[in-house]
Amino acid sequence: MDKAAYDGFSATLLGNAERDPDVLGIVFAGSTADASRRDTWSDHDFLMIVNPGQQERYRQDLSWLPDSDQIVLRYRETEHGLTVIFAYGHLVEFAVFDPEEMFVMKANAYSVPLDKADIASRMALIAHRTTPETIDVAAACGHLMQILFAGVGRYARGEKLSAHAFIRQYALRRLLQILPAVLKPESADTLDTLDPFRRFERVLPELAAQIDGLQRLDALDTASGTLDLLDAFVKPHVPDYPAALHEVVKAHIAKAHG
Repeated sequence: MDKAAYDGFSATLLGNAERDPDVLGIVFAGSTADASRRDTWSDHDFLMIVNPGQQERYRQDLSWLPDSDQIVLRYRETEHGLTVIFAYGHLVEFAVFDPEEMFVMKANAYSVPLDKADIASRMALIAHRTTPETIDVAAACGHLMQILFAGVGRYARGEKLSAHAFIRQYALRRLLQILPAVLKPESADTLDTLDPFRRFERVLPELAAQIDGLQRLDALDTASGTLDLLDAFVKPHVPDYPAALHEVVKAHIAKAHG
């Protein structure tokens, strides 16, 4: 979606909400809130705050959305929110809350373009109490190795799809938490504090390219390469690094290789 179409969607959404007496506010999140992060591939990500008792009406009847006649998918992803795809190839993710339900959510980057009921102050409180996850790096390394150990075993017994999830998803998530915590890149504040997968390439581009390459290998080689990354970039900085466990997992991978 080009900039004009994106901005037009936003304007129509806000206009519809402004005229609706049951809508108390709109909160934009992510790149919807921060135009500097927006590109052709950006979706619309927002929260709609409505009067108590009206939430489900807005989750069921989507006629309030711009271009609602062009919806090709509506999927109830959570108790509060839906994912919608339009025929012209645009994705919208939104959740509907009343003012008190808002406090179940977390927030980092956001803006409040429509506020009829002190929504901005509520969002400020939510953002203030949304603290980035802090990790014990040595313990996180042990957890990553445990994930690899389990994934390698599943791969070796033929449960390859399950193994891919362990090695390429669960272990990768841990790795992307550990590396910035240890390397402390100058632009670490660019990372998404709620999702370690987001914008890693902007902060550690060379490592990101190396990790991306690992994900394209056979799962056992991916596991082995992940251990090598820990050895090269993490172990030297972590005095209580679980070196003995590292060797056990390394041997486990070698055994699976046959």
